[in-house]
Amino acid sequence: MSENAILQQRKVQIIDENDLMEELRRIPLFASLFESEENITAPCLPFLKEGEVLVFKAGERVVHEGDASAFYVVLEGELRVLKEVSGQEMMLATHQTGTFFGEMAILLNNAFVASGQAVGHCRVFRLSQEAFWKMLASCPTITQQIMRTMAQRTQGLETISQGRERLLSLGTMAAGLAHELNNPASATRRAASELRNTTRALPAHSCRFSKLHLGAEQLEYIAQVQQEIGQRPATAIPLDPLTRSDLEEALIDWLDAHGVEESWNWAPSLLDAGLDVAWLQEFASHLPQTALGGVLGWIVATLTVDNLVQEIEQSTARISGIVQSVKSYSHLDQSPQHLVDVNEGLESTLTLLGHKLKGIEVARSYDANLPQIVGFGGELNQVWTNLLDNAIDAVEQANPRQISVCTSREHNSILVEIADNGSGISEELQSRIFEPFFTTKSIGKGTGLGLGISYRIIVGRHHGDIKVRSKPGATLFQVRLPIHAATK
Repeated sequence: MSENAILQQRKVQIIDENDLMEELRRIPLFASLFESEENITAPCLPFLKEGEVLVFKAGERVVHEGDASAFYVVLEGELRVLKEVSGQEMMLATHQTGTFFGEMAILLNNAFVASGQAVGHCRVFRLSQEAFWKMLASCPTITQQIMRTMAQRTQGLETISQGRERLLSLGTMAAGLAHELNNPASATRRAASELRNTTRALPAHSCRFSKLHLGAEQLEYIAQVQQEIGQRPATAIPLDPLTRSDLEEALIDWLDAHGVEESWNWAPSLLDAGLDVAWLQEFASHLPQTALGGVLGWIVATLTVDNLVQEIEQSTARISGIVQSVKSYSHLDQSPQHLVDVNEGLESTLTLLGHKLKGIEVARSYDANLPQIVGFGGELNQVWTNLLDNAIDAVEQANPRQISVCTSREHNSILVEIADNGSGISEELQSRIFEPFFTTKSIGKGTGLGLGISYRIIVGRHHGDIKVRSKPGATLFQVRLPIHAATK
């Protein structure tokens, strides 16, 4: 909404000049101007006469996000400062009677980055940008108060935004963790269910096997074959669906021709064990035709049990690896400041973002001799999360979708480079991407917090540097972390 539209909607209260001065006298910001009668005629006061008093009802917007900047003082009532983030409004602060706002937007020559909403009946005093600059130029005491308050608000905003970004990062990690754990957990549950059914069927297979009345040499041969199968590696190269279907069909045809009833059920297990028609022919040559089905049934059952146990072992190992990645990512059981392995942090972050990296080519180039640094591991991992998450979004329309992660030593610093082949960031926006609440993403996708937080973590907390170079098809973020510098 334009400023003119807002001016048309709001109600300007006509108030006597003396009454206005008396009301402003009670505002802490202006109190020093009225300490003596002499001050009333001082050059500090004329700018006040340029202001106007506005009245708002409960729920009305005093300012909207994107409005041209102006300076406001709350004369009566209360208002909330609201910021739309990811489609939801987040409350940043509350301004009560006697407080002021809008100074930061004017000083930074920006529009309002948040909205102000009246809680109840609310009256505010408004100064234009021109009147505000006159006030700063003529009233040093007011300038000092405004600068002091702005510094406090900046620190509070950083705390709020960092907390918000940590929650968003936690949400991203939680979603990734749930997704990554779901696959091995489901595989373990399925394998355990199949293992229960197979072990229940084993006694029946053993009973049929015992009734075959095989000779000692035949039993010895079967034992050797079973041992050989157990030591034989499964198919080294995964078969494409068409080849696998043809091989299974050949096994089924052979088993059917030799009177084996469950050929369709046993063929996949035999193929998984690396057995083919030639092996079956050799095996059958050592057994009576009537015993073939019973012996194969027992062998397939034992093969299935062994395969299911291996699958459970692999799935639980995967779960254990993910849990270890989470521990490494969050640096559990460690003090906030400790030795940090940057390579490990990057790899842990990639693991937990694995669900979002499906279909993306990720090239890793880690310096194996990279030294550890003293720092805040959890915060650095938040930086890696922000940069990688942005890269993932950037390559959404690229073909192929490519991201590279590189680490190296550069003099007395560690250099981390995260690049993508996305659409890029325009040159005029590159100078603003580290500003709080500034985002190049579409509405509902970007918060504008991640890169601002990352900048403060790298520059403010670790005395490092973060830069970006971008053009269509090539965006590169470079993070430099001093190896020997002490963090605060």
